[in-house]
Amino acid sequence: MQLDTYYLVLLRRGPRADEYTGDTLARLQQAHLDHLARLHARGHALVAGPFDVGPRDPLRGMIIFSGTLAREEVEELVHADPSVRAGRLQVQVLKWYTERDAFRWPGARS
Repeated sequence: MQLDTYYLVLLRRGPRADEYTGDTLARLQQAHLDHLARLHARGHALVAGPFDVGPRDPLRGMIIFSGTLAREEVEELVHADPSVRAGRLQVQVLKWYTERDAFRWPGARS
């Protein structure tokens, strides 16, 4: 069986998640969303989104990156996220394999 490779990034509550409120939290969240939009526009992030969980749940969301990137590139991209830099989120990067062509990602680099 032939396999495709991706990177699955789990977004978790960071150690400083409770420190941000009000306008500061709103600006940080917008910066996070803008960062994700840039990753998607460049073809790096194939899909991203939050989980439907409560505000105290440690798992917040995920991002799937193209396997054409090196793990180091993925690590660099996710650690550039303003919410990660601020400690509001932390990340776990996992290499993920699927059956070849199991997914079709619009706008993905090949």
